Amino acid sequence: MSKVVISEPAKEDLYQIADYVAQHSPAAALQLMKKFRKKFNMLTNFPQLGRERNDIAIGIRCLVMDNYLIFYQPSDKMIEIWRVRHSAQDLANWFSQL
Repeated sequence: MSKVVISEPAKEDLYQIADYVAQHSPAAALQLMKKFRKKFNMLTNFPQLGRERNDIAIGIRCLVMDNYLIFYQPSDKMIEIWRVRHSAQDLANWFSQL
């Protein structure tokens, strides 16, 4: 079983998401973060669950959770969560900056 490693940019994404949601409902923000954690842990058992996104970077996969996209890279030893973005964001522009 692989372990989940959350990159610093993904941690910042999650912080911003939680902060935004908490402005409207702290309880909803907490539930959303729990849901992310559960989805991340699910990837340890099913690392190929998300769709390949080699158009972004070789080996990157994308998993949809509600209105969010979880970008991650699986390996034999770990699942690295690269970024977590809202699906309404301009991803083409955002990925051109990587």
